[in-house]
Amino acid sequence: MPIPSAAEIKRLCREYGVFPSKGMGQHFLVDPRVAERIVEGVAPRPRERLVEIGAGFGALTAVLLERGVTVVAVERDRRLARALNDRFGDRPDLRLVVDDILRVDWAAFGAGPLVVVGNLPYMITSPLLERLVRHRARVSRAVVTIQREVAQRIAAAPGTKTFGALTCFVQADFLCDLIVEIAPKSFWPQPAVTSAVLRLTPRTPPLVTDAEREPFTAVVQACFQHRRKTLLNGLLNPALGLTRDRAVAAIREAGLDPSQRPETVPVPMFAALARLIRI
Repeated sequence: MPIPSAAEIKRLCREYGVFPSKGMGQHFLVDPRVAERIVEGVAPRPRERLVEIGAGFGALTAVLLERGVTVVAVERDRRLARALNDRFGDRPDLRLVVDDILRVDWAAFGAGPLVVVGNLPYMITSPLLERLVRHRARVSRAVVTIQREVAQRIAAAPGTKTFGALTCFVQADFLCDLIVEIAPKSFWPQPAVTSAVLRLTPRTPPLVTDAEREPFTAVVQACFQHRRKTLLNGLLNPALGLTRDRAVAAIREAGLDPSQRPETVPVPMFAALARLIRI
């Protein structure tokens, strides 16, 4: 089933009364090569269950169904849901959920592991990542298209200028790989930014437990509040309530140098540091 071209998308918008909303991130994929590259990144296996976030007019849905998987398409726009139902309604391997991915109960997706895929509007990237962390025990992997700069921050390596708090928060639970960048012309209407496809594979086990997450978050936030400060100065943030001696001792016990910059500290070392501090 071919991916709709920009001209076809425009026709479908007229037919179904869809007026693409920037607020809802409605930029429809029109490049078949990009769709294939995304699906390669997903690497779907027969009989897997995929949750597709924001299925739109079904460009990616069609390619995924060709791989022999079951797709649970989540689409909050009822007009687009009607278009999806008209296009795929008779297929037993597609189930349509008309709801907001940030509100839907994940029990609706059925039991067992899930593969998550989707083109995420910028404003739901952070809350969706929080959802993935919350449900990481059920997520086999996630392949999401997001703003390139955000993807670069999430997948950053220590010592790079994009490494920061967001990197730590996501990489504590997932291994992160950039798959491909997507030019604005691959969508209609064209977004104002370049996108990137990011693959998230859950760490087993995660670097922090649920009980450790709050102190880990506090340590990371304190250290990156002022990037130019040293690791020691970051830990002396009043929010942590640490004495200088205690902070120095924890840093050294973690195998780190108090004069290091936070952006040079690997995520596993931040997890170890948070455990030693025990706020």
